Amino acid sequence: MFMGRMLGRRGCLAFPRRRSCWAVPWRAYNFASPAYNGCFAGQPKPEGERMRAETLEYLRSFDPSSWYADPVTTILCGERLVDGQEGTTVDAFLQSNGTQLLATPDELGQVRRHITTWKSPSHDYREEVRRIEAVFLGELAGALIGNQAIDFKKQDGVTEMEESVEANHVERKLNDLLLADETAGRVIVGRDHAFVGCVSNFSNFLDLFRKTLRNIELGVPVVVLSRSNTTQHMYRWTQMLLQQMKAEEVPLGLVTYLSCDIESQRIVLEENPASPMYFTGSREVAAAIKEVTPKLIASTGGPNTMVATHMNEGVSEATRMSTLIENSGQCTAMRHLVVPECSIDDVMEKVFASVPTVKSSSDALATGEFAALIEGHPTSAGSDEAVAEGYVMHPKLPISAKVSVDFPNDIEEKWRQGFLDVTSVGADFGSPQMIRKLGMWLNKHQPISLAVNGSYDLALKLWECSGMVVNTAGDGAPGAGMALTAQARPQDGEVFGEFPPRRELTNYTQFPAIVPSATAGYNSSLTTQLLASHVDDCPSDLAAIIGDQAAGYCGCIASYLRASCGAHPGKATASRTSLYGLQRPPLGMGPSILRLEPTTTADDAAPYLLLFLMTNAREDFALSVAPGAQVLMETLLAGIPQLADVHCTEEDAADLDTRAEKISAFNVIVPSAFGRGSPSHPLPAHFVSLMFPVGHVKSTVSSDTAFLEAFSASEKWLRVVE
Repeated sequence: MFMGRMLGRRGCLAFPRRRSCWAVPWRAYNFASPAYNGCFAGQPKPEGERMRAETLEYLRSFDPSSWYADPVTTILCGERLVDGQEGTTVDAFLQSNGTQLLATPDELGQVRRHITTWKSPSHDYREEVRRIEAVFLGELAGALIGNQAIDFKKQDGVTEMEESVEANHVERKLNDLLLADETAGRVIVGRDHAFVGCVSNFSNFLDLFRKTLRNIELGVPVVVLSRSNTTQHMYRWTQMLLQQMKAEEVPLGLVTYLSCDIESQRIVLEENPASPMYFTGSREVAAAIKEVTPKLIASTGGPNTMVATHMNEGVSEATRMSTLIENSGQCTAMRHLVVPECSIDDVMEKVFASVPTVKSSSDALATGEFAALIEGHPTSAGSDEAVAEGYVMHPKLPISAKVSVDFPNDIEEKWRQGFLDVTSVGADFGSPQMIRKLGMWLNKHQPISLAVNGSYDLALKLWECSGMVVNTAGDGAPGAGMALTAQARPQDGEVFGEFPPRRELTNYTQFPAIVPSATAGYNSSLTTQLLASHVDDCPSDLAAIIGDQAAGYCGCIASYLRASCGAHPGKATASRTSLYGLQRPPLGMGPSILRLEPTTTADDAAPYLLLFLMTNAREDFALSVAPGAQVLMETLLAGIPQLADVHCTEEDAADLDTRAEKISAFNVIVPSAFGRGSPSHPLPAHFVSLMFPVGHVKSTVSSDTAFLEAFSASEKWLRVVE
């Protein structure tokens, strides 16, 4: 059995004296690199009031019969395939709102042949696509927002479109940088068809722009997949997109809309393992897609949590707005509240005492509401199942809550419904024991968002012991100082993402999806030319025991880390102060364990070892060696003396699982074989995000010096250790 101490006595990896590329802003489209940071400048000003007025006019003149007369159907190379059997579509409330033609076997066969044979004649349609984008954000914005309001019942599609105007600007710049590197021979962008699984609540940013336009402008063909509900507005924007593409003479083969059932979708996905798929939704659905789509890039939800030192008026208001945003139809909607003291009466009489209601999403748009209850909204708040689970329904509203002294074991998001779990901690609130227990809960359930009201010190400690992507600290007072879970503006450096629990991450996604980023970068590889230019940037002791390609990849990672580690200030705004960047795994909350299998090679393990050995993340790093991998471990020890100080255990897989659970390991990492997969050598930022948290932490106060001083000095930020 190999055993050792925590790394620390033997010093650091031996880097070469000549650092050929470390002084250069490394590969600008990688998260948190110097040039990535520069992409936030120069954003256009959105015309929100114009969009709102045009949306309301569109809704007034909308003819509901049009979605019946013009059915959703498969569109291939601009041609509608209309031989399928007709059925009805439903909106977010499961009410019929149109018709749909599901593809016949012959039509499905045509699409399958197109996917395997059609190639884009060009890799650069940026000029044409960006003119189309201007039309979408201009004269068609009202129709896009209106269709989403009709189909999904979204109350505030205007804010989404405003943010899309700004965030698109950032992601266009990142795409420009990615294409420039491909032209220079540094990366290869994969151009297999990309599948897009639409998400209803952010279709006018995540789907239309991030997943579709950013792909096709680089010559990556896209297949948009129909949904079992709220599919009408995605189909309509695909129709509009194809109309604009025809006017701009962009090849119509770049965009396919596939109207079919889930089983047919799985057949098509399974046939195309080289194709990426971009999906936002539940972990359950992501896991099912991952079974047939190895290159799935999934954003998945989680029980977003607020912690507050007092249950005052401001916290009550923040809880109400966060819990009911878009009728709980937004990914950062709140699901869990932690406070010192709270009763079910407090929840009903304080949090939900004054809940606005509207007759329709159109009324919400007209009045500027975003967290109202829509009359007639279906709910399971008072169902027998909810009662059996201990929820209490509001006496007048379709909202249910549960108060407990314990953190919930299993917590469903209750999508599109008003549910809140409250943990009333009592006198233990804020103690080291409570913070550690809550940190463990957060790391197990992995909410997207954590908001802390009332204490920067508490916010700092919880941020340091968890791995949330969206972190907000506020004073909890009514008004602008409140921290909501539903706050993230990626265009301002409030980098966004919806990550699964770290130890389960690869069950749901190939890489975590980071916003903003260059979408096609998730299916891109570094070239052998670039790898060769970075061999000398690999630590010499590591380079001595691995091949040239592995050494080049390690050199690229080392260069990226040196250029990108540390806290980066977000864009200055009138209402918030933010920091973002690469972060260590939660401090003192369980190790990250690298597993060496008999099939693992030194080339496979090297990039993973590098991440921990050259950074402050090494303090919570351990090795697990399978029987049969001893020779590899001896080779690594001989070449990398620092490994002698890393805790190492020889054990079989069952013993590792038992031990990892017992010690609450943050992650168990099994190295992939780079050079034999696809992408063969992924962008360093995406590789790093498999092991380390990324995201942002922010204050709800502009130019918040106290916040910056407290958080920027934290040991949570990933740093290179000399």
